[in-house]
Amino acid sequence: GAAIVVAFRYPAVWTFALLTKVTPGVGLLWAIGRRDLWAVLQASVATAGIAAVSFVLAPDQWRAWIDLLIADVGRPLVTLGWYLPVPLGPRLAAAAALALWGGWTDRRWTVPVAVTLALPVVWLNSLAILVALVPLAQERRRATRAP
Repeated sequence: GAAIVVAFRYPAVWTFALLTKVTPGVGLLWAIGRRDLWAVLQASVATAGIAAVSFVLAPDQWRAWIDLLIADVGRPLVTLGWYLPVPLGPRLAAAAALALWGGWTDRRWTVPVAVTLALPVVWLNSLAILVALVPLAQERRRATRAP
């Protein structure tokens, strides 16, 4: 949640999402919806730079990580506790559409919701990302009060 809020000011922070969980990077589509190519460029260059350096330093770790991601696709979820039983594909499509629409209409609140939907598995504790809605709402309130 904090990364989302900070990424509105410093787009390179999206690197964290893109290089860890990958799918929450869907929040970057908000900037694409706004046609903010500078934000997309900052996030892309930072991500590519860190990925390139880490690949040079540990190429086997990258291969192992990609193999893990591929192996997890389609694997049945065995879990205890609450989770959202909706497959990732439809959730990613909905998250992408929500983030793009949010960018087109300048609704920042759509980003934490889209990122939450895009998580590989939405557990009960995943909803903590929605805490980002609080500072985004406060920021919006301040902006509408300004002269």
